Amino acid sequence: MNKKNFILLSILGILATILSLSLMNCSGRSLKNYTAQNSSPDIQTLLTIQNAFVKIADQAKPAVVGITAYNVRNPLNTSRPWERIRMTNGSGFIYRKDGYILTNDHVVDSAEEIDVTLLDGRKFKAKIVGIDPNTDIAVIKIDVKEELPTLKLADSDRVKVGQFAIAIGNPFGMNYSVTTGIVSGKGRDLRYYSGDLITYHDFIQTDAWINRGNSGGPLLNIQGEVIGMNSMIRAESPSSMRFSGAGFSISANMLKNIGEQLMAKGQINRGWLGIRMQEVDNGVRVSETIRDNPAQLAGIQAGDVIIEYNGQPIRTAKELQWAVANTAAGEVVNIKVQRGEKVETLKVQVSEMPARYKGQPEPSTAMVKLGILIHDLTDTHIKRFSHLEAGDQGAIVQDIDPNGLAAKNGMRTGDLITVINGKKIHNVEECARALETAIEKKIINITVKTSSDDGEPQEKNVTINISDH
Repeated sequence: MNKKNFILLSILGILATILSLSLMNCSGRSLKNYTAQNSSPDIQTLLTIQNAFVKIADQAKPAVVGITAYNVRNPLNTSRPWERIRMTNGSGFIYRKDGYILTNDHVVDSAEEIDVTLLDGRKFKAKIVGIDPNTDIAVIKIDVKEELPTLKLADSDRVKVGQFAIAIGNPFGMNYSVTTGIVSGKGRDLRYYSGDLITYHDFIQTDAWINRGNSGGPLLNIQGEVIGMNSMIRAESPSSMRFSGAGFSISANMLKNIGEQLMAKGQINRGWLGIRMQEVDNGVRVSETIRDNPAQLAGIQAGDVIIEYNGQPIRTAKELQWAVANTAAGEVVNIKVQRGEKVETLKVQVSEMPARYKGQPEPSTAMVKLGILIHDLTDTHIKRFSHLEAGDQGAIVQDIDPNGLAAKNGMRTGDLITVINGKKIHNVEECARALETAIEKKIINITVKTSSDDGEPQEKNVTINISDH
């Protein structure tokens, strides 16, 4: 090695040593700075909040359940056994230690079999105790020998906009997913197309992430109490629901009111006036009275503005709707109306809400013969069945007798009837008329939109021979 190269290498070695010492010194200072920052009050506050979320999730998850609802169908190839077809995946939470579970009506309604899965992996068969399509609340029960962990319902009237909210559920089958956010709004009353079904809403709006499968799961406050039950997503279009949209949870106070009634009686009884109404500045205007119903029989007329119901001032349609719903059938109430320049008080005997407005279609002769119940297609059905989408027209098979003619010929709950004997079907009235005409001809050709075995939408033709039975 010549003298020049030796000097160059020596200089490089000295520089490398200096650089290494500098880096070590900087690293030591950075570590000290990081440690100091990590112990700062701000970081400690964040850690406290983080640990609170972790604790809430750990304490709540044992009381949250996964729910899978099934239909049972007879395949067209009768040599094969009856099949269980998964209808919905959803969530729920244990309300009572003896196995009573709160969930959404749209998760379990019309299911022929219901599986409930606990956090420890155990599976149970559940039975429906009661459903209330008007509020989208259902109670199911599993039979257990031991006491189960439960979640406590908070007083949702005390919920504040801006407070923390924690959602737990099973979105897309990913069990016990936890998302956090805040309460974005209270008392939301969302109106959506639902046929004759009258809906009663008291939603808590949240930005905690909610997706398909979260339905029926709890929305918790920072104390781990249930402030609502996750129920629906509102977005600009069905496709955007997977990525954005506001989440809505049924308030805990409504859950308690409806849930306790369902556990006690298995059903909800609501009062009924028989009017169509429109909200105006000074009350609620009657736009139409239904013939032979309480309002019409008591002398209430179209154009009357209801300003008071049994001593309660009426300012909004929601106030009147709730007041009537909470009145027992047979009770006589005083209704004060503005009629032109005069104010009149009329006595009205409230009746029981008809079945069709409770989401309980009344079967016709043809439906009984086929063993099906049909209903107008609603947003709830579109949420429940993956083969349906906004814009579809027809009448949906809401329930089916597994031993009836329709089931034996391959139809099942969730099928959308679109054509009967060549006639296009747009709604339940057209379907009912077409079925009544078709059974007289003994042969019924029905086209339905259904789902394939892999869950994809498909069109299927079903031929039923009435004369063979």
